[in-house]
Amino acid sequence: MPAPASEVAELRQGLHDRVVQIIDFLAVGGHGTLTRPEHFQELAADAAREIRIIMGDIDESNMTIDEAIQQLVGQARRRSSARISIRMDEQVSMRESAPYRDVMAALGECLNNAVRHSRADAIDIALDTTHDGSVCIQIRDNGCGLSKDTVLGMGLHTRLFEPAAAGVMEIEIQSSTGTGTHVTITHPQ
Repeated sequence: MPAPASEVAELRQGLHDRVVQIIDFLAVGGHGTLTRPEHFQELAADAAREIRIIMGDIDESNMTIDEAIQQLVGQARRRSSARISIRMDEQVSMRESAPYRDVMAALGECLNNAVRHSRADAIDIALDTTHDGSVCIQIRDNGCGLSKDTVLGMGLHTRLFEPAAAGVMEIEIQSSTGTGTHVTITHPQ
Protein backbone atom coordinates (compact mmCIF):
# COMPACT_ATOMS: atom_id res chain seq x y z
CA MET A 1 0.00 0.00 0.00
CA PRO A 2 1.51 3.38 -0.98
CA ALA A 3 2.32 5.89 1.75
CA PRO A 4 -0.16 8.75 2.27
CA ALA A 5 0.63 11.90 0.30
CA SER A 6 1.34 13.85 3.50
CA GLU A 7 4.04 11.34 4.54
CA VAL A 8 5.62 11.45 1.08
CA ALA A 9 5.63 15.26 1.14
CA GLU A 10 7.19 15.27 4.63
CA LEU A 11 9.87 12.78 3.58
CA ARG A 12 10.71 14.79 0.46
CA GLN A 13 10.97 17.99 2.52
CA GLY A 14 13.33 16.26 4.96
CA LEU A 15 15.52 14.96 2.17
CA HIS A 16 15.48 18.39 0.53
CA ASP A 17 16.66 19.92 3.81
CA ARG A 18 19.53 17.39 4.02
CA VAL A 19 20.64 18.23 0.47
CA VAL A 20 20.56 21.95 1.27
CA GLN A 21 22.68 21.32 4.41
CA ILE A 22 25.27 19.40 2.40
CA ILE A 23 25.42 22.08 -0.30
CA ASP A 24 25.68 24.85 2.31
CA PHE A 25 28.51 22.94 4.00
CA LEU A 26 30.30 22.60 0.65
CA ALA A 27 29.75 26.28 -0.12
CA VAL A 28 31.61 27.39 3.02
CA GLY A 29 34.43 24.92 2.47
CA GLY A 30 33.33 22.68 5.32
CA HIS A 31 34.30 25.28 7.93
CA GLY A 32 37.94 24.35 7.28
CA THR A 33 37.42 20.59 7.65
CA LEU A 34 37.51 19.83 3.92
CA THR A 35 41.20 19.73 3.08
CA ARG A 36 41.35 17.43 0.06
CA PRO A 37 39.42 17.38 -3.22
CA GLU A 38 38.10 13.91 -2.31
CA HIS A 39 36.23 15.44 0.63
CA PHE A 40 34.32 17.73 -1.73
CA GLN A 41 33.66 14.86 -4.14
CA GLU A 42 32.27 12.62 -1.39
CA LEU A 43 29.92 15.34 -0.14
CA ALA A 44 28.77 16.10 -3.67
CA ALA A 45 28.06 12.37 -4.10
CA ASP A 46 26.03 12.44 -0.86
CA ALA A 47 23.98 15.37 -2.16
CA ALA A 48 23.41 13.60 -5.50
CA ARG A 49 22.26 10.46 -3.66
CA GLU A 50 19.80 12.49 -1.57
CA ILE A 51 18.42 14.07 -4.75
CA ARG A 52 17.93 10.59 -6.27
CA ILE A 53 16.00 9.59 -3.13
CA ILE A 54 13.82 12.70 -3.43
CA MET A 55 13.12 11.90 -7.07
CA GLY A 56 12.13 8.34 -6.18
CA ASP A 57 15.09 6.64 -7.86
CA ILE A 58 16.27 5.07 -4.58
CA ASP A 59 13.98 3.35 -2.09
CA GLU A 60 15.17 3.45 1.54
CA SER A 61 12.06 1.76 2.92
CA ASN A 62 13.70 -1.69 3.04
CA MET A 63 16.71 -0.63 5.10
CA THR A 64 17.34 -1.97 8.58
CA ILE A 65 18.15 0.42 11.40
CA ASP A 66 21.75 -0.79 11.23
CA GLU A 67 21.97 0.07 7.51
CA ALA A 68 20.38 3.50 8.06
CA ILE A 69 22.78 4.26 10.94
CA GLN A 70 25.80 3.12 8.91
CA GLN A 71 24.72 5.44 6.10
CA LEU A 72 24.32 8.44 8.46
CA VAL A 73 27.64 7.75 10.17
CA GLY A 74 29.39 7.29 6.82
CA GLN A 75 28.20 10.73 5.74
CA ALA A 76 29.35 12.25 9.05
CA ARG A 77 32.77 10.58 8.79
CA ARG A 78 33.28 12.10 5.35
CA ARG A 79 32.70 15.57 6.82
CA SER A 80 34.75 15.22 9.99
CA SER A 81 37.92 13.73 11.38
CA ALA A 82 36.14 13.02 14.69
CA ARG A 83 36.18 9.42 15.89
CA ILE A 84 32.61 8.15 15.65
CA SER A 85 31.80 4.96 17.54
CA ILE A 86 28.58 2.97 17.38
CA ARG A 87 27.25 0.46 19.88
CA MET A 88 24.01 -1.17 18.84
CA ASP A 89 21.77 -3.69 20.56
CA GLU A 90 21.19 -6.57 18.13
CA GLN A 91 17.42 -6.39 18.74
CA VAL A 92 17.48 -2.81 17.41
CA SER A 93 19.89 -3.26 14.52
CA MET A 94 17.75 -5.70 12.53
CA ARG A 95 14.47 -3.75 12.78
CA GLU A 96 13.22 -2.08 9.63
CA SER A 97 14.10 1.62 9.66
CA ALA A 98 10.88 2.91 8.03
CA PRO A 99 8.84 3.07 11.30
CA TYR A 100 11.73 4.99 12.88
CA ARG A 101 12.09 7.59 10.13
CA ASP A 102 11.68 10.52 12.54
CA VAL A 103 14.22 9.05 14.96
CA MET A 104 16.71 8.50 12.12
CA ALA A 105 16.18 12.12 11.01
CA ALA A 106 16.79 13.30 14.60
CA LEU A 107 19.97 11.22 14.83
CA GLY A 108 21.13 12.63 11.50
CA GLU A 109 20.54 16.17 12.79
CA CYS A 110 22.46 15.47 16.01
CA LEU A 111 25.39 14.03 14.03
CA ASN A 112 25.28 16.96 11.64
CA ASN A 113 25.40 19.44 14.53
CA ALA A 114 28.22 17.58 16.28
CA VAL A 115 30.25 17.58 13.06
CA ARG A 116 29.48 21.16 12.01
CA HIS A 117 29.35 23.09 15.26
CA SER A 118 30.76 21.25 18.30
CA ARG A 119 34.44 20.91 17.33
CA ALA A 120 34.25 17.42 18.87
CA ASP A 121 36.99 14.90 18.28
CA ALA A 122 34.84 12.01 19.54
CA ILE A 123 31.18 11.20 18.96
CA ASP A 124 29.63 8.11 20.55
CA ILE A 125 26.30 6.62 19.49
CA ALA A 126 24.49 3.92 21.46
CA LEU A 127 21.23 2.22 20.45
CA ASP A 128 19.41 0.03 22.92
CA THR A 129 16.03 -1.55 23.50
CA THR A 130 14.36 -0.55 26.76
CA HIS A 131 12.45 -2.97 29.01
CA ASP A 132 9.18 -2.08 27.23
CA GLY A 133 10.60 -2.54 23.71
CA SER A 134 11.17 1.14 22.96
CA VAL A 135 14.25 2.19 20.98
CA CYS A 136 16.63 4.50 22.85
CA ILE A 137 19.43 6.33 21.04
CA GLN A 138 22.12 8.26 22.88
CA ILE A 139 24.50 10.60 21.08
CA ARG A 140 27.42 12.03 23.04
CA ASP A 141 30.16 14.33 21.84
CA ASN A 142 33.11 15.88 23.63
CA GLY A 143 32.80 19.20 21.84
CA CYS A 144 32.28 22.76 23.02
CA GLY A 145 28.77 22.15 24.37
CA LEU A 146 25.83 24.53 24.43
CA SER A 147 25.49 27.58 26.60
CA LYS A 148 22.19 28.89 27.94
CA ASP A 149 22.41 31.62 25.28
CA THR A 150 22.91 29.27 22.33
CA VAL A 151 20.35 29.90 19.62
CA LEU A 152 19.21 26.52 18.34
CA GLY A 153 18.86 26.11 14.59
CA MET A 154 15.87 25.19 12.48
CA GLY A 155 17.11 21.61 12.04
CA LEU A 156 16.79 20.89 15.77
CA HIS A 157 13.30 22.33 15.79
CA THR A 158 12.03 20.37 12.79
CA ARG A 159 13.93 17.14 13.48
CA LEU A 160 13.75 16.92 17.29
CA PHE A 161 11.42 19.35 19.02
CA GLU A 162 8.43 19.19 16.65
CA PRO A 163 8.30 15.35 16.55
CA ALA A 164 8.71 15.29 20.35
CA ALA A 165 5.85 17.77 20.76
CA ALA A 166 3.71 15.54 18.51
CA GLY A 167 4.45 12.53 20.73
CA VAL A 168 6.50 10.70 18.08
CA MET A 169 9.53 10.52 20.37
CA GLU A 170 10.95 11.81 23.63
CA ILE A 171 14.14 13.84 23.73
CA GLU A 172 16.49 14.98 26.44
CA ILE A 173 19.45 17.27 25.82
CA GLN A 174 22.18 17.73 28.42
CA SER A 175 24.92 20.22 27.70
CA SER A 176 26.82 23.17 29.01
CA THR A 177 29.72 25.19 27.71
CA GLY A 178 32.89 23.13 27.50
CA THR A 179 31.33 19.79 28.46
CA GLY A 180 30.07 18.45 25.15
CA THR A 181 26.51 17.45 24.43
CA HIS A 182 24.49 14.34 25.32
CA VAL A 183 21.21 13.81 23.49
CA THR A 184 18.84 10.95 24.33
CA ILE A 185 16.08 10.09 21.86
CA THR A 186 13.47 7.49 22.80
CA HIS A 187 10.95 6.11 20.32
CA PRO A 188 8.09 4.45 22.20
CA GLN A 189 7.06 0.93 21.22
